[in-house]
Amino acid sequence: MAKNKVFDIKVIGRILSLAKPYRKAFITSAILACCLSFLGPLRPMLIQKAVDVHIMSMDLEGLEWISLILLIVLMGESLSRYFFMLVSNWLGQSIIRDLRVKVFNHLTALKLSFYDITPIGNLNTRTINDIESINSIFTQGIVTILSDVLTIGLVLYFMFSEDAMLSLLTLSSLPLMFLSTYIFQKNIRSATKKVRDNIAKINAFLQEYITGIHIVQVFVKDQRIINDFDKINKKHRDAHIETIWYYSIFFPVVEMLTAISVGVILWYGGREIVEQDNVSLGHIISFILYIHLLFRPIRQLADKFGTLQTGIIASERVFEVLDSEEVIKDEGRYVTQEIKGKIE
Repeated sequence: MAKNKVFDIKVIGRILSLAKPYRKAFITSAILACCLSFLGPLRPMLIQKAVDVHIMSMDLEGLEWISLILLIVLMGESLSRYFFMLVSNWLGQSIIRDLRVKVFNHLTALKLSFYDITPIGNLNTRTINDIESINSIFTQGIVTILSDVLTIGLVLYFMFSEDAMLSLLTLSSLPLMFLSTYIFQKNIRSATKKVRDNIAKINAFLQEYITGIHIVQVFVKDQRIINDFDKINKKHRDAHIETIWYYSIFFPVVEMLTAISVGVILWYGGREIVEQDNVSLGHIISFILYIHLLFRPIRQLADKFGTLQTGIIASERVFEVLDSEEVIKDEGRYVTQEIKGKIE
């Protein structure tokens, strides 16, 4: 498999093929994700109308109606999110249940020579931890990333429909956002792979030495084994700290760019209100809400890319086991008859 790629299309296609028995659940989660991405951008538009049309003109009856519509939108968004989380988690758990059975059945059919060169702890990690990580691809990965991309598209559409100049000024920091997101998700993949590899090494080390603890104690090798484990554990810690370091840089950068965009809205919009009266108060409020709706999915995209990459790396490790050709061939032709008797 192509380890140097940010995303391996073949691996993603193979992961998606796992959802074939659950097409209805997958399609349902995708539809609910689309509903979420559509309902979110409606809120700033309704709030702008409430401020400019009804509050500024003291229209209490109209304000009540638009408040009711906003409440319905919020309820629809909450229900969609609830069912999306329910369906997507059920889908993910069903897939990893099937995959875990498939991997276990494959392991039982492998030749003994395979186990002579493969640490059992490593196989434990792939069968338990790595398969569990694949669940995140369906609960926080592919579908939610598509939803976030759709949300970004709709928000941009509403912004440019209202005020193209203010939109361009507001989005002046967006290239920096995309650049930082690209750098982040590229580096987080490498760091995540190190974490997964070190987890496998720790599990393999523990399994081997706990199984053979009587030999360790007979030859009084306790301290050497402790030192070896300490080295492996430190590598695992360092790999985790590397991922945290990337997150600790990326999220403050996103917050800073968001604050800059909000500042641009207040500066330009406030100046237009004071000097020319071309921009309304509701206009400024809606744009601030749009910016948060826009930058939040972009920020989450990087986090979800990290989650998706963790799942992809884990799936690559699982597929390596499934692709092993060290399988005992079933070439027997003798069909046993009914056996009667007892063992004493």
